[in-house]
Amino acid sequence: MFGCSFFNGSDAPIQEKYNKAKNKFNNGKYKSAKEDFLYISNSNNPDLWIDSKYYLGLSHFHLEEYDEAISSLMVVINFFEKSNINSMKLNEEEMQIYIDSMFRLCQAKFNNIPSSQYDQSRTKFVIDDLQFYLDNESVYNNSEVKSAIEKMINDLRKKLALKAIDQAKLYIKLEKYEASMLVINDVINQYFDLEISDQAKIVKVYIYLFQEKFEAALKYRKKIKFYNFENYKKIDSLIGNNKQSLTFLEKINFITS
Repeated sequence: MFGCSFFNGSDAPIQEKYNKAKNKFNNGKYKSAKEDFLYISNSNNPDLWIDSKYYLGLSHFHLEEYDEAISSLMVVINFFEKSNINSMKLNEEEMQIYIDSMFRLCQAKFNNIPSSQYDQSRTKFVIDDLQFYLDNESVYNNSEVKSAIEKMINDLRKKLALKAIDQAKLYIKLEKYEASMLVINDVINQYFDLEISDQAKIVKVYIYLFQEKFEAALKYRKKIKFYNFENYKKIDSLIGNNKQSLTFLEKINFITS
């Protein structure tokens, strides 16, 4: 990628191995390609080192070996960032590899986070990491990559919101209504820009209803702004006219939902 000034006849077998590895990669034979790219990246060939590291990272990514993918792609990203610091202007191909490495790194970090019912302690850190790359000028100016990373960030924020909503529902089940209200208000305030906030607002209505505070629920109903209009119907069916308490079935359905 960086010219052939170091290339000589003794490098021909490595170049041939690299070409075969790329062919394997392009045909979806990622496990075999991974072994070849690892060998090439350790061969001390300056012309193929960064390319092989890049494809090694992509091979790990396609094999869902995300920690290894992150490690390899970080090498590529750091190399290009060091080149930029040293005022080495990247050509179009190099810039594409640089941007794609950041994008794939973000994907790997995103895919490494479990679904919302599991521990989300790392999620905030990953959001910060993704935001860091989103702020990179090369990424920010690429509308397709920028949009994809923004979606990842919002999907991770949704996971955090769902985890908190589940916590609020658990507090309701334990009749810890004040704690539940604190959690749900925090969700509504932090994730107001996401549709998941609708679910939090519905839970807030339930917090009032479980305490038989129907006047407070009605007052809150007048202030609610939902993303999904169908949620108004759901709330209205719960509150009803002159209704004084939730039925046992309504409580069970909510707690088990």
